[in-house]
Amino acid sequence: MPGTPSSLWHYEFIARLLQGLYKNANKLRGSCFQDKNADKLRSFLQEPSGRRLANFVRPRASLQRTTKDKPAYCCIPIINGKKIFASLSDAADFFGVLCTEKKPDAELSRRDTLYLAIPRTAPGLTVEGDWDPLGMRATVSRNLIFKDVFVPDDAALMPQGVYFQAASRWPHMFMTLSPTYMGIAQAAYDFTVAYLRGEIPGTGPVKRRQFATKQIAVAEMFVKLEQTRNLFLRAIEDAKIDPPKSSRLRAYAAQYTIMENAQDIARLAIRTCGGQSMLKSLPLERLYRDARCGSLMLPWTAELCLDRLGRETLYEAGEKDE
Repeated sequence: MPGTPSSLWHYEFIARLLQGLYKNANKLRGSCFQDKNADKLRSFLQEPSGRRLANFVRPRASLQRTTKDKPAYCCIPIINGKKIFASLSDAADFFGVLCTEKKPDAELSRRDTLYLAIPRTAPGLTVEGDWDPLGMRATVSRNLIFKDVFVPDDAALMPQGVYFQAASRWPHMFMTLSPTYMGIAQAAYDFTVAYLRGEIPGTGPVKRRQFATKQIAVAEMFVKLEQTRNLFLRAIEDAKIDPPKSSRLRAYAAQYTIMENAQDIARLAIRTCGGQSMLKSLPLERLYRDARCGSLMLPWTAELCLDRLGRETLYEAGEKDE
């Protein structure tokens, strides 16, 4: 079914990325990581046949400890704050939350970021707001409100300090949205081929493949798709702790290319298939709207990728102009 490649690409990539990250947690921190938390993550990443898949969000939230003298990986926090665009807010059993620990007499620091698993049934956690955006409507990304939400010891998905290390030394973790848009590009191409061959149910058995203009358009879509796919696959092969500069730059280039080419392939699909393809009874109009949102996704928007590519190709680490 058109659209399915998006979820398949995304699930496989997230699973591989997080497995690699947890496998190297000790290298990032230099301390022992509790297996029970790794088991909890694995349980979140089960095939999403029900409501098991966790949602990973970054709230504007602060954390205060209610006890002292706990091991570094233990978190007994009270969380307050708000998260907008919390994907799977109506479906996830757990929310994987990044929040910053608020320490006495100290400013908030990213070095104090904690990664916690908060059950949707936790007292003080509410979901509110509507979700009616341009695209990505199926994510149902409503708002999470945290009001004195208590989280037990075993809620910590990472030892304290590991997330900051991962964000600094494992840049490929920010490519987690790229497989979604890789799948959208693939789905738009697959739909176009099936439509021109007269194989889409409900559109009639009319074949439209004999026109040279449509053949050229499909050829252009195929070239863009293969360019995008191969750069993506090469980039994720590079994922590791402390990748070299070339791998980091390739990750930026892959993210930018996927997000930009996904919407370009969807644009070509709409134009090639013609007016009937924009009906809501067919998936292409949804793919077109979804594809338009990819370049906006933080933390690696299309503009930020270009900015980092331009700066890091011309400057080495720590280098400045006089």
